[in-house]
Amino acid sequence: MTPHPTGNANPCHPHYGGQGPLRSASQKAEIEEGFLAAQAACDGLGRILDSRIDGGSTAAETADINTAAPSDLWRLRSKLLGHSPYLSQEALTAAADRHDLFPESVLFEILAANPDELKKDTLIRYMENKANPLPQYMTDLLRQMASGTTARTALLAQMGRYAHERDLAAGDIVRSNLNDTLADHAELRAWLGNMESLAADRLAVASFVQQGNFGSALALAESLPELYGLQGGELNDHNDYMSLLSLYQTLYGEGRNTLLLTEAEAAMVEGIANNGQGASRAMAEALLQSLSDSRVPAWSCPTMPEANGGRGSAATPDPSLLNKALGFSASLSPNPANNWAAIDYTLPVGATKATFTLTNALGVAVMTAELNGNQGQKVLDLRPLAAGVYGYAVRCGEHVQSGKIVITK
Repeated sequence: MTPHPTGNANPCHPHYGGQGPLRSASQKAEIEEGFLAAQAACDGLGRILDSRIDGGSTAAETADINTAAPSDLWRLRSKLLGHSPYLSQEALTAAADRHDLFPESVLFEILAANPDELKKDTLIRYMENKANPLPQYMTDLLRQMASGTTARTALLAQMGRYAHERDLAAGDIVRSNLNDTLADHAELRAWLGNMESLAADRLAVASFVQQGNFGSALALAESLPELYGLQGGELNDHNDYMSLLSLYQTLYGEGRNTLLLTEAEAAMVEGIANNGQGASRAMAEALLQSLSDSRVPAWSCPTMPEANGGRGSAATPDPSLLNKALGFSASLSPNPANNWAAIDYTLPVGATKATFTLTNALGVAVMTAELNGNQGQKVLDLRPLAAGVYGYAVRCGEHVQSGKIVITK
């Protein structure tokens, strides 16, 4: 709150109370107007709360879950998250029973969005004891989330504030909220599927690049620093990201592909791969990997020691064996995939962050994602991608797990 100025004058608006002057007729009218507005808001929130359980109909919600086809995953996920945190135990139990429809991480996401129901221990115990139970680390996390503040609690608290402080500029608060929702950036994020994340916007940029629409790609990319308040290392990453986008624009305009980089272009990519971070580093590494896979290197790589060197020689460990020894694993399924795939991962002991990158046949990164936690699952939306063979890599520090996935349409 803003500190009150010193002095004898009451700095507050007349209907805020305190030792102000007597209220005039106009001031009373203003107070009553604020009261009625706050009361209407409180009543409106009450009606919203009463109508939001399972989107207004538990029977319809559970019927939709029980009859959905596997191809309905994204539609149903969006619907259930849209109805959260007001899903009932009946709806959540029905979702838990559809292990053929919901990957574990999507079910976890839906459950975590409804902590009020998680407080009923019967629901979590059901998740542990049902056929195809959730992994123990997921149920442990759900128990922790159940103790937090819920959206329902927040809504009730907001109703209480309106009732208790209905004469405290409720109209200004509402107008402020309306102004926030009308921001241009919010409209942009709504156009991007309401994902509201830097990764989602970069996915949109990649889709423009794939279509050769560099005007839209660069316009969107150039807006990201302001949109997300990028500073420091994040801004440096963005600058490298823009350099790579400009490189792709040059290649496209000159009819070249990534196998025909000039020496200077190759040096720039290698520099970002070695010294960059985040999205730009992942893009550069994917480009280098595509060059390596093509067996047409654009520059000379250092000679590695023989894996089976003699006594006293420096032997290079087999990366797959090293990853296995570290407990590092990552896999995408189903494969082939259609409109979604889930990446299941376990990071090396002590590690909690990794970067996932999906690249097309030209080595262009079409999707990036951050993986958080030592173990987990992340579901990828493949609907914007064309059919084909894609490469993927999970990088955790200096360790990499890679593979390929076929997308069918």
